[in-house]
Amino acid sequence: MTIAEIEKIIIDTDYKYCSLFDQYDKCIETYNQKENALEKFEIIKKRLSTQPDGIYTVKCRNSVKGAIDLYEYKKGDLKMMSEKPEIINYKYLENDKILSLSIEVERLKAQLDRKDDKIADLEKEINLLLSENNELEDKITDLENNSNPVTLGEETGTPTLMENAKDFLSQIMEFGAPLLDKHFSLKEQALNLEALKIQNSTPRRSQPDQARIDAVKKIEDWINSKKEDPELYKSLYAIYINCSNVLQFSEKLKENNEDLYNEFLTII
Repeated sequence: MTIAEIEKIIIDTDYKYCSLFDQYDKCIETYNQKENALEKFEIIKKRLSTQPDGIYTVKCRNSVKGAIDLYEYKKGDLKMMSEKPEIINYKYLENDKILSLSIEVERLKAQLDRKDDKIADLEKEINLLLSENNELEDKITDLENNSNPVTLGEETGTPTLMENAKDFLSQIMEFGAPLLDKHFSLKEQALNLEALKIQNSTPRRSQPDQARIDAVKKIEDWINSKKEDPELYKSLYAIYINCSNVLQFSEKLKENNEDLYNEFLTII
């Protein structure tokens, strides 16, 4: 409605009181004390002239406790002012950030655990290679001790020193080749293990572990708060015991119930 239209209604209806509110229902001009709505409306028009573009409401009534009639006035070239702007829920955003950090902690922890497992596997493999290496060295020692060369020039039916040497070298190559391969493999594994240890030499997981523990505790407390609804409690508990971390729980909760997921974000 226009200002002129609202003013005509005030005159025709003989309203006694009027006031002005903005689009967020915030009072700009209070009701008049005396029964003179037209005089108050003159003040309202002046206040409107200093206000920014938007939707305003003139509220009118015929008595102090009488029914209130509303008349909307749009100031400026407005195309969309029918809804209030979305109010940002900063608490929701903060909790969502905490959840994201908890999920990231779980991901990093999983990566560190995989590296620890890889180091343990390499250590086992190295120990096995060392054991095989020792066995091969023992065989070489036995071959050396069991060789019986004869002196050069002795004309007997036994093999000569040169023949014994050739036979010994042949046996050495038979066992020495795999030993050499094992040596190189052992060296490569040791280098890989050292590289992984260097990567994991920085302090880690003290704070992430605490954050993960806190997140799990909050989940358990939240689930226990639902005991008044046995069916809901059982449903949440079933999801919880089938998840190994915060990320899995949040994902499964979101798949099952979007409203519960949003509530969960406000407590995590």
